[in-house]
Amino acid sequence: MDLYHKEKYKVVEGIPSSVALCTCWNDPFMIANKHPEVRKLFAITGSLYSREGVSILLRNLALNPSIHTVLIWGKGKLSQTAIGSKGKDMLLRLWDAGRGPDLDTLQEIQKEIDEIVLELILQKVSFIDLSEMNFTQVLEFARSLEVKQTTYMSPVQFPDPVREEDEPFPSEQTNFSVRGKTIPEAWVKALDRIVRYGSWKESQSGQKQKELISVSWTIESADISQIEQVDWPPQIKERIGIEEGILKQYASIFLDKEKPSDVTYTYGNRLRQYRDKIDQIQYLVDTINESRVTRHAYAVTYDPEIDSTNVSPPCLTSIQALVSPDDKLHMIAYFRSHDIFKAALPNAYGLIHVLEYIAAETDMKPGTLTIHSISAHVYEDDIRDATLLLKCAFWERLKLYFDEQEDLDPRGIARIEVQGKKLYCALSDETGATLHEYRGNSAREVALHFARLGLLSRNEHLVDISIELTKAEVSYKLGKTYIQDKPLVIDTAVVK
Repeated sequence: MDLYHKEKYKVVEGIPSSVALCTCWNDPFMIANKHPEVRKLFAITGSLYSREGVSILLRNLALNPSIHTVLIWGKGKLSQTAIGSKGKDMLLRLWDAGRGPDLDTLQEIQKEIDEIVLELILQKVSFIDLSEMNFTQVLEFARSLEVKQTTYMSPVQFPDPVREEDEPFPSEQTNFSVRGKTIPEAWVKALDRIVRYGSWKESQSGQKQKELISVSWTIESADISQIEQVDWPPQIKERIGIEEGILKQYASIFLDKEKPSDVTYTYGNRLRQYRDKIDQIQYLVDTINESRVTRHAYAVTYDPEIDSTNVSPPCLTSIQALVSPDDKLHMIAYFRSHDIFKAALPNAYGLIHVLEYIAAETDMKPGTLTIHSISAHVYEDDIRDATLLLKCAFWERLKLYFDEQEDLDPRGIARIEVQGKKLYCALSDETGATLHEYRGNSAREVALHFARLGLLSRNEHLVDISIELTKAEVSYKLGKTYIQDKPLVIDTAVVK
């Protein structure tokens, strides 16, 4: 039987038949193993899962025109959820015997599927929804169907779909948060989120932009030397503002109160001479020196009296400084609009200088800089360069192992043991004091407990302890001793 990428989109193959079964979110292999008759009644038994699955189903029907009937069975718990029912609902909307193809739904089918062939499939194939039946009734219904020996067309294979690189992945759309030890590391992660998940929209400047609403990126170290040492292509570095002259300018732009006569504002002028009289940077210094616990160390650059009619108001609207219990000075900056590709790196470089200045004036150590980019965007002219940069600076340099030192989780250290018949995981601080502990019956249960409570801050850490918990569970079931972070030897195989 010819099937579309059978190694990727796995289906249960049966004897030649004119009937196929779509199991929606139910696992077709589990069903076939439980009911061996499935392979005798249906030529193909496959799941649907998502709306994308509808296109895969149609591709397989085009390759197998001897199939005249598709039974749809979505009675399982997952199949009846809002997400689980989307594929089935789309399939049923696509063809309604009383009305013909739904035009809006046709737009969601992969464009490589020929519309003439699709229309023929919809005319010749019957889609019957049996989701209200139990599976025994489905089998009984299938037995009653007439098995046809004809084909209604020659097999057709459509070209593979081509996904545009700048087409957004599905996402939560708002409020992304990333961290990095250095400016470049945090910035690259923020850029990745926009290129990967941002939606296309028009901008008031007339250019199209790829935008995410509210991206927070935290720079953990005030070390600015890293930004000048990145080994990125020279033309890209020039485009994003990593040039000695630009960086020197931004080192002072937030602290210099002078404003050239040919500009509406500068950040330094708004911060150091707001409405020609208020030095807000000095106010931040004085306020913090007066009280380490103050929440009043806040400065603004936006002036409604001027900027409500200004065609280009300040992108940076405010900064705030807060002191943590360990006497580190942390700064938070708010950008109402942020060109992440061409402006954000120099902006961060300049803000780090402000952080260091205030820290020196208040006799504290510089802490983190968190930038809230509310409209975080990349313009259409920059998408190609942004994608090229991400490929060489991020995607192709992923560290595919857990580093006990560099990947240390600030929320604690996990200790895993087998205690009797239970798996035990404890989260401890740097002194060894236990912060949280849990005992469960399986690796899945314990890992999900920590994940649901959000007890770990790093994805790498959660993956690492999930692997360790699985090793612990396997060790227990095989009667072997489990030692955390040590290889588990199973006969001649080694699980790391």
